[in-house]
Amino acid sequence: MSNVKNAPEGRYFVENGWSDANPWVVVAASASGMTLTVVPVEVEKDPEFKPNFIVGGFSGHCDNQHEQTWLYAGKCPMRKKTIRLGKKGWASGTFKETPKGPYRFYDYNF
Repeated sequence: MSNVKNAPEGRYFVENGWSDANPWVVVAASASGMTLTVVPVEVEKDPEFKPNFIVGGFSGHCDNQHEQTWLYAGKCPMRKKTIRLGKKGWASGTFKETPKGPYRFYDYNF
């Protein structure tokens, strides 16, 4: 499920926005494992991915947006978030773990 190329091994989460998805990586964990500190993963557009727009919608429709790929560009240590594990999963409901690596999605059709 990972679409970020050259990302190092690690424990990754995705933060879901309205229709976009942004990758975060764990940089610290509490001794109990109930609290994690995560920072955003910086990505750049992969020049190999070319969005294909066709006529439709307001101005066009990208029919291959689910094939997009990104290039790993590092971490942003200045922006940290702490997430906690609760009965229903991670307390910040917008975060989901992605065991296969980082995942980034930009919705070209929004």
